[in-house]
Amino acid sequence: VDLCILLGCDYCDSIRGVGPKTALKLIREHKNIETILQQLDRNKYGVPDTWVPNEARRKKQKAEQATVDTDDEKDDEEEKKEQDDNDNEKQSKDDDDEIVPIYVQARRLFDEHEVYNKDQIDIKWKPCQAEALTKYLVDDMAFSAERVKSSIEKLQKAFKSTSKPQARMDSFFQVKSNPNAKKIAEKKKAAAKAAAAEKKKKGKGLGGKRKR
Repeated sequence: VDLCILLGCDYCDSIRGVGPKTALKLIREHKNIETILQQLDRNKYGVPDTWVPNEARRKKQKAEQATVDTDDEKDDEEEKKEQDDNDNEKQSKDDDDEIVPIYVQARRLFDEHEVYNKDQIDIKWKPCQAEALTKYLVDDMAFSAERVKSSIEKLQKAFKSTSKPQARMDSFFQVKSNPNAKKIAEKKKAAAKAAAAEKKKKGKGLGGKRKR
């Protein structure tokens, strides 16, 4: 699963610069993504912030704190102390609220995916709800209205074409007998008989020779 995530999946970004060969090499050497991230050269490979969200957040907070400290040099010591106390409280709260890395969430989708019992599902092929589907895709998700309309028309056409009972395979073909089947069979039989006679003749010829 970790190899699949490194190679690129639909659930998260991939590490820039890590292709199939490098991904396989890293997995063979380090076994899992957590260890890979600890050993990976960050200057060579671009790790998305979503893969190390807590680390990225701490870097951002340090940068913000450096800016605040520069501004605080102009303030008195009392205001600076109050600001430090607030920052420490915020840092403690952030540490308690750890963000789950995106690759961990992706791994869970592979390992702990939801599975339904077949007896709990009743799938029926029904016409698409064009109005509701258009509202969701166009109004809510901002898809192209023209493309959505075209796709819905294709769905409706597909439903009409498959609404009739499925035909048997033999209805697509008509079996016809070969008019030359008898002649072909007789020809093969004659050829096999001639080959057998020739073989028998050669056997007798070899048997009649004297051994020296």
